[in-house]
Amino acid sequence: MNINRYRDMRHWWPAFRAMTRAVRELKAHPEFGLLRAEGGLFFGGPAFIQYWKSYEQLEAYARNPNAEHLPAWRAFNQAARTTDSVGIYHETYRIQSGKLRGHVQPHARGRAARRPRRRASEPDHQRAALP
Repeated sequence: MNINRYRDMRHWWPAFRAMTRAVRELKAHPEFGLLRAEGGLFFGGPAFIQYWKSYEQLEAYARNPNAEHLPAWRAFNQAARTTDSVGIYHETYRIQSGKLRGHVQPHARGRAARRPRRRASEPDHQRAALP
């Protein structure tokens, strides 16, 4: 989530609450496939970095009309047509089991995180296109 106007709370607060509700729902229902979620302030706003059992489970949750995410995503897109006070984006990286090369905390002690360099043998990331 990128908050462009912190004073315009009426536009970003609902998105923030929806994000926290979705993560709470995911933690309460491990069958959805979430392994872990780390929240904090990253790169201009609140964010959650999530680890999933599979891309298919992530996509199934994101498109589930009975779960928290899809109705909130639709409401956000409707509201976003009237303001640029807040922006939301999703990035998805697929990795093979055991290929994660360490953990970086972007918010650790106020220093910027350094991303590990991609090796030539590693696949490029893929972006998920969510509804």
